[in-house]
Amino acid sequence: MSNNENSGVNTGDNSSKFKKKGWLLWIFPLVFAACLFILIPMIQSKILKHSAGKPVYVLSQGYGKVENVFVKNGDFVEPGKELCSYMATEKDGKIPAMDSSEAAVEVTVKTIEGKPFDDVVELPGIISPNTEANISAQVSGKILEFTAKEGDTVKKGDILVKIDKRDYQIAFNRAESEYEFSKSEYARSEQLLKGNAVNLSSHESKKNDYLIKQASYENVKVNLERCDITAPFDGIVDKKFSEAGEIASPGMKLAKLVDISKVKVNIGIPEKDIAHVRELKTIKFIVPSLDDKEFSGEFKNIVFSMIDMAKVYPLIIEVNNADRRLLPGMITKARIVRATYDNAVLLPIFSVIPGDDEYYVFAYNNGKAEKRVLKIGSFQDKNVHIIDGLKPGERIIDKGHKLVADGSKVKVIN
Repeated sequence: MSNNENSGVNTGDNSSKFKKKGWLLWIFPLVFAACLFILIPMIQSKILKHSAGKPVYVLSQGYGKVENVFVKNGDFVEPGKELCSYMATEKDGKIPAMDSSEAAVEVTVKTIEGKPFDDVVELPGIISPNTEANISAQVSGKILEFTAKEGDTVKKGDILVKIDKRDYQIAFNRAESEYEFSKSEYARSEQLLKGNAVNLSSHESKKNDYLIKQASYENVKVNLERCDITAPFDGIVDKKFSEAGEIASPGMKLAKLVDISKVKVNIGIPEKDIAHVRELKTIKFIVPSLDDKEFSGEFKNIVFSMIDMAKVYPLIIEVNNADRRLLPGMITKARIVRATYDNAVLLPIFSVIPGDDEYYVFAYNNGKAEKRVLKIGSFQDKNVHIIDGLKPGERIIDKGHKLVADGSKVKVIN
């Protein structure tokens, strides 16, 4: 009996011990899962860290045909970013017959409406003065005075700079005296020659002396006049390069004069757009620094020397600028209408899907998505002009267009 009792006691003790330690059996999987949850991101991070600066290849998980590519070369991607989608196919590339019970993709559609549209190209430009000139010294001497300061308005002929003329005045007085004396001697010799009172050789000597003195006189007279440097045209003193007290020499720049009563707008126009401006008389443009104020100017000419780096031709617009609001160096944007459409198809840019060498959308056709390759025109604001591939009145998939492929079943929910 004692054996049985002992046996019963032992059995109860073993069962109690098993129950006390049984929690290990169900907590172990949880601990293992938690370790994986922590370790896997650490391992991925380690791998990615060592992959920085190296190409990473994304491999297909099966056979299929690429339908949509959502990024282009150079785009930045981050974890979770959709790169592309493809239609699963058989090994030979054939698409298996779709089950009639295939779930339709929920989408919204919009009806294309034709709208009036001006195909406008915006071309950057820069404003330059109507006329500009560097004012330089033509004689040597000390600069006595600048009669105009930077920003002053001057008239043609106004004195801008005075150079010390004392030495030139002395030379002029001497040359003038010698010239007048030789002139009177030559006139007297002519009278004597008529009366045969002087021989021809003596007369020719008087004549040569007169001509030499006359040339010397004219030369020093011009140099004297050049001591007062005048404005060659009406304008504004833009810059001064020297100051009073400096010694000027021939060719030395003293100031810059500009005329901005009219200004020129220099625009770079691509070769393909030249035909659209040849018949224009006026061209409109805006100035961003003046709150996008619009101005209009007269089309003058196209300079047929291409700017090689930009591959554009300079187009010149002349603009009246009596109020001087337009200043040299200001940036402009010219708006040139290339074509006008009465019933154009315009789509938001995000509705158009870019492919490798094409743009396309999915049209809605009897419950299915139909791929339409587009010929696109210009981009303006957030829209793109569709030249071919869609017509007013047709319906396109507006939302959900990146979730379908050509022939996919769709369900319209709007």
